[in-house]
Parts: sequence; C-alpha cells; structure tokens
Amino acid sequence: MNSFGIVQRLKELRYKWSSVWMYSILIIATLLAVIPLIWLIMSGLKTQAELFQHIWGFPQKFRIGNYISAWQQSNMRYYMVNSLIVTGSTIIFTVVGSVPLAFALSRFRFKYNLLVYYIVIAGMMIPIQSAVIPLYTTTANWGLLNSRIWLALVYAAFRI
Repeated sequence: MNSFGIVQRLKELRYKWSSVWMYSILIIATLLAVIPLIWLIMSGLKTQAELFQHIWGFPQKFRIGNYISAWQQSNMRYYMVNSLIVTGSTIIFTVVGSVPLAFALSRFRFKYNLLVYYIVIAGMMIPIQSAVIPLYTTTANWGLLNSRIWLALVYAAFRI
C-alpha cells in the first residue's frame, strides 16, 4: 500500500469517527427534545392521583377524556382560531412585505440602495422586547388593543 492509500484510509476513518460523534450528539439532542413531550402527553393521560403517585410512570389506563374536557372547559377552540388567524395574517403580511423588498434590494441599484439595506439590517438587530412598552402605549392610544390584524402587523414588522 502506498503512502497515498494510507492517507486516504486515515481520512476515511476520521470521517467515520466524526460522523459517529455527530450522529451521537444529534440523537442525544433529539432525545432531550422528545422525552419531555412524551412525558407531557403521558401525564395528560393520567388521573390526578396517578400523576402525584407515579410522576414518571405510564398511566394504568389511557384517559383521552382529560384532553376532551380540557378542550371543552377552557374554550380552546376560540384560542386555536385566534392563533390561526394571527399566524396566517402574519405570514401573508411578512411575505407581501419581504419579497418585494428583497427583490428590489437584490436586483435594482438605486441611489439609496445601501441605506435601505442598512436600515433593514439595523431593524433586525432591535429585540422585540425593547419595543413592547412603546408598542403598547401606541396601540392603546390608537384604540387597537384587541385587534388581531394589528398584532399580525406588529409581528410581521419584526420579521421583515
């Protein structure tokens, strides 16, 4: 075996070990994300007594009625529709605002092209938490406190 073959074999082994480590880390990260979700679902299928006695165990009998009663008693349907309206509107506003802006900045060269680009980049650096109080006072002054469309516009503005 020539020296090139040895070097090639070492590269292959290094690649195999690096992929083993990478997949091991990805599997551990996946388990760290999935196990709490499984525990959450299993806890929802238990009675209250089972939940306090065997917090990590499986339910003795699966009770889907817990989810049904929670859905009915908490008016979850209203909240789900509300979330769908706000999310759908936000997606539409974001796409309608972002696509023309991105197209114009990438394809056309105009006098203030770089300035507009830097303004967009600077806007991305502003955390939404720093704007919560000014947004709330502005929203209250304009009488838009319980408006889904206004909420969607605010969300879209911070995503452009």
